[in-house]
Amino acid sequence: MREQKQNNVRLLGIELSPLELRSGRWVLHEWQIDNLWPAPDPEPEEGHQELSKDGNPLTWLPLELHRDERSAYRFNLNSVVPHIFVLCDDTEDDEWLPMQITACQDLAASWLDGEQKVLEYPMPEALQCWIEAFITEHGELIEVKKKKRYAGDKADKRTANREKPSASEKTGDPL
Repeated sequence: MREQKQNNVRLLGIELSPLELRSGRWVLHEWQIDNLWPAPDPEPEEGHQELSKDGNPLTWLPLELHRDERSAYRFNLNSVVPHIFVLCDDTEDDEWLPMQITACQDLAASWLDGEQKVLEYPMPEALQCWIEAFITEHGELIEVKKKKRYAGDKADKRTANREKPSASEKTGDPL
């Protein structure tokens, strides 16, 4: 159990359940998040695994909020259905094991770009309120993006700064 509770970390239980998808004679075994559980008192250890009441695997992982991801949290909260994302790994028994949890869509996208297994689950309202309070406490992160310059922009600036040729230079008269 933690001696000091941090405002940016919540321990969550992730309950996975197997899902069998059939298409004709083909069968595909997948996993889905069945439920998210708040940590009981006393809190279990991070990474602790147990079986839920339904006999499904339940893993306890910390959801940690980072100040530099506030704009991604805001984007997630402003979506129609905010989500929690869970990075999973395969076990030897072809079961998925939750490894990390986040509310940051950018991080989840990078996991997917790395061809890793990512599950999503609709974010409970209590977590939405907690993330909103985190953003309010630390302020909105406003990303300032530089304007892109195009090749034509540089040439235009060079020609604009040059002196205009005189009438004699235009005609080629030496006098």
